[in-house]
Amino acid sequence: MIKKTIPCIFLLLISFISHAEIKSMSILYTNDLHSHLLPSIQTRISETRPVGGFANIATLVREKKLSDPDTIYIDSGDYFSGPYVSTLTNGAAVIESMNYLGLDVACIGNHEFDHGWENTLEQLNKASFPIVNGNIFYKNSDQLFWDNPYVILNKAGLKIGVIGLHGKFAFYDTINFKMIEAIETRDEVYYLKKYIAELKPITDIIILSVPAGVLLPPGRVHKLHVCTFGAAHQRADDFADAPAFKQNLIQPVDEGHVNIQFATFRLDQLQGVDALGQLAKGFRCLLQTHALGDTCA
Repeated sequence: MIKKTIPCIFLLLISFISHAEIKSMSILYTNDLHSHLLPSIQTRISETRPVGGFANIATLVREKKLSDPDTIYIDSGDYFSGPYVSTLTNGAAVIESMNYLGLDVACIGNHEFDHGWENTLEQLNKASFPIVNGNIFYKNSDQLFWDNPYVILNKAGLKIGVIGLHGKFAFYDTINFKMIEAIETRDEVYYLKKYIAELKPITDIIILSVPAGVLLPPGRVHKLHVCTFGAAHQRADDFADAPAFKQNLIQPVDEGHVNIQFATFRLDQLQGVDALGQLAKGFRCLLQTHALGDTCA
């Protein structure tokens, strides 16, 4: 189900203590953008001022990265479906717009398959930013559907591994079976542990990004420092070392060598300013070009 919400960008401030040297970095995080490219009127916030939209996100990310170069921006999926532009362009306008957001990595959500798995491949290949998933496979095969289970980012002198997974139950419960007839999702717990084992010797921080709940058995998954969730249905305390995100739930943790604190920026509080004008115009041009066949001056 797509809920009509105003997206938030979450900011994580991380201090990593190594050999008496304190290294700091920031993580920006969004999920469930659902093709809301343009600002809109949300009467519960303002009856006159449009809020949200990709231009606001891009501006916020750009300003943060200019003031703090040791910042990464992660999106946890479900960027397709919502306003008509996604359906009319099969998600193409969404991906092309996301290329302007300043993303460092994104994962694949269930709504990215709303126009069929073949279209998913076609559109995701247009992304200028890395996309990760490590547990969706072609049926009867060991071939990953998207052959990029994680990335390693370098910020603040740290190596940050970002794993992308999708909850198995949520995959089948939320997608029309005809849209995923050639692919399948496999046990997220097995692959989470597999990729943690691969990343642990070569990274300082490990992040898990999932669009829908990773359903873990009783017990805990160790060596995760940050988890970013979309429409999750997972207990935060199942992640022993990680501050788990469940939509607006934020839980800080201090495990001794990684100190994490949180602040949030709400896009519904970001005033529309003149500096956004040209960028917003660019997104309108994408809408016109894809949906209406028009050209932009």
